[in-house]
Amino acid sequence: MQAQKYRSMFKALGLAAVAIALTVAFQPVGLSMAQGGTRIYLDPASLTLPGVTEVKVENVSNLAGVEFHLSFNPSVVEVVSATAGSFFTGNTVPMPIVPVFDNTLGTVDFVGSVVTPTQPFTGTNTTVAVITWKAKSATCTPGTITFTSSKLSDPNGFAILHTRTDGSYCPVPPTPTGKVLLQGRTNHAGTMVYLTEDACPTVQALSVKGLPNVVTGVTDAQGNFTITPLVGKTYQCLLATHDMYLVARKVYTAPGDQGTVTLLGGNVVPDKTVNIFDLARIANAIGGTDATVDINADGKVDVYDLTIAAGNFGKEGPLPW
Repeated sequence: MQAQKYRSMFKALGLAAVAIALTVAFQPVGLSMAQGGTRIYLDPASLTLPGVTEVKVENVSNLAGVEFHLSFNPSVVEVVSATAGSFFTGNTVPMPIVPVFDNTLGTVDFVGSVVTPTQPFTGTNTTVAVITWKAKSATCTPGTITFTSSKLSDPNGFAILHTRTDGSYCPVPPTPTGKVLLQGRTNHAGTMVYLTEDACPTVQALSVKGLPNVVTGVTDAQGNFTITPLVGKTYQCLLATHDMYLVARKVYTAPGDQGTVTLLGGNVVPDKTVNIFDLARIANAIGGTDATVDINADGKVDVYDLTIAAGNFGKEGPLPW
């Protein structure tokens, strides 16, 4: 009984000692904590390549030093450069900053501290590093940029509690969509839509097929199309082409809905203009079934086809979208 009593006493004392140790460990002495939740994160959270990531700290008080380590898949992306961010620009003497990246291991290591008389940072947001990235190939597999560890320090060398938010790269590119209608038809399938890296003034609409700097889409029966751009490419011009119709073209500025355009028929002689040669060819084919002059695709060449061409006489492509 007596032995059991002492064992119970020692057990209670041990628990009390643990409780005291934990209480001391979590006292604010030697520990800085920002209100509102301090966080280190990547901006933008989802990176389109090539691109730039800013490593930022938000909701922080008395920030004087930063250390972080990132990992990424070096077979998919690589770092072009890693530099100090605006947090360090106030230093009037050389600052101890060590940005190191390794494109073989897939790592970025960064350590930096402000130098007196530069003051620590308190505020909602500051950029501690800037990293430039590029893809290893035109086809980029989505992946993550992960914080393997991080430390934030106040001027006294005490830790600032914080959370970390990882980032990603190679999101699925946003796609241009739209609708191309064919004058005189109820079935609008088969129009080729081209997205080119060349600027519109230099694009020859009839010679874009098969070029390496062009991606394509094709319309369905309702005239709808979707084009999937390549990662890391910059596109400038959108064109819609269909046999016997004048080309429509627009300057491409952003993905998303490109609107609706109606192609004008009558260009049966493919010279980008509806003229007397087109009218003559249609007139000579009336009563037949020549598909190369059957503008409305109803299976026969007749007055409907001639009327479409005559109504567009003198018009020249490419027309505005």
